[in-house]
Amino acid sequence: MKRMLLLSANLLVVSATASHAAITITLPTLTTVGSVVIDAPIAFLITKAGSVQGIVFDEWVTSDGTKSTLVFAKDTIAYYNINGGSTQQLTFDIINRFALVDNLAGIAKSISANDGFIEIPVSSAVVIGNIFTLLPSTLVLPAQTVSNFNPAAAQIVTEKVFLAGQSGEALSGLTSAVPEPSAALLSLLGAGLLVRRRRIA
Repeated sequence: MKRMLLLSANLLVVSATASHAAITITLPTLTTVGSVVIDAPIAFLITKAGSVQGIVFDEWVTSDGTKSTLVFAKDTIAYYNINGGSTQQLTFDIINRFALVDNLAGIAKSISANDGFIEIPVSSAVVIGNIFTLLPSTLVLPAQTVSNFNPAAAQIVTEKVFLAGQSGEALSGLTSAVPEPSAALLSLLGAGLLVRRRRIA
């Protein structure tokens, strides 16, 4: 019984401490494209109603007083769902602009001068209690000379992100940008607890 308890505890630790980043940013060069890769779902609990305008990287940079923007390629696509429903698609166009923004100069409600963010305008309004999940996506940054991004910017975002509304207000609490525990690990954990209950009985 003690061995089974230990196995269950170990599985719980493994599932809760997945280490690879959910958002990896590669800046472009004059001859190579860059990208923002979201390689695992990131779920946000909505705490304020509104329209999602961006995912904010809290304290991502050290402010240098400038706002630098890289616009994604025209055909780049992001995916999301609300409350686990059907997958929704966001495509770059003249109206729905996607951009990677580094180092906002000044503040906008919940966004500080040390934050960075991705502009991801979502037409669907969210309400309190919704779960907004940003799904795995690859957003392409066209090849270009990048000289105005803050060199202090981290290239991997692993924690402290939130959704922002039209005026920069937080629509969700801070969320750790790491993968959700895999279904396989959770199944194993459940099986371990079930075996333990049967032995006790």
